[in-house]
Amino acid sequence: MTWAYSPSYAKPLSVPQGIAMLMTREGAEVQLAHPEGYRLMDDTLAIAERHANASGGSFKVVGSMDEAFQGADAVYPKSWGPYDLMLERVDANARRDKDGMKDIERRALERNAKFKNWICDERRMGLTRGGDALYMHCLPADIGDEVTPGVMAKHRVNVAEEANKKLYVVMALLAVAKVPELGRRLEEEAR
Repeated sequence: MTWAYSPSYAKPLSVPQGIAMLMTREGAEVQLAHPEGYRLMDDTLAIAERHANASGGSFKVVGSMDEAFQGADAVYPKSWGPYDLMLERVDANARRDKDGMKDIERRALERNAKFKNWICDERRMGLTRGGDALYMHCLPADIGDEVTPGVMAKHRVNVAEEANKKLYVVMALLAVAKVPELGRRLEEEAR
């Protein structure tokens, strides 16, 4: 899981945090890479570490996209907002501070622009195991910024399949949230 450049700034931390916690729970060897200022929440990092220890997987935060790609079987380059500015944004939004929101956006875009070289490209994909890792993205991807057109074109089928499954996951989560004891009720129906 690695941060990737995007010309927009207010992307949530939910995808990288979810990937870090879920994949480590399933025994994956997860490396998280991001530039300075794009860290994830401390609780997320602690849970990912705990899951890795319990599952036999591993969790490591590394300092470069290249390091995260080295020998990887799957890569998930995705932009997310700068942690400190996202906290400021939540506060400014709650106060309906439009000028504050504009200033946060300006600072976030300036910070993002320092890391335009954090892109999933053919060279980086060549660092992966056999040079043929699975490229993942929840879509929409910023083609030309987060990922090169060539990498996206090569992986368009698997990315489309991943995006298609998102609908079913969301529907399942809604069902579990809305139907008390859904699992038990489905088991009873199956008998």
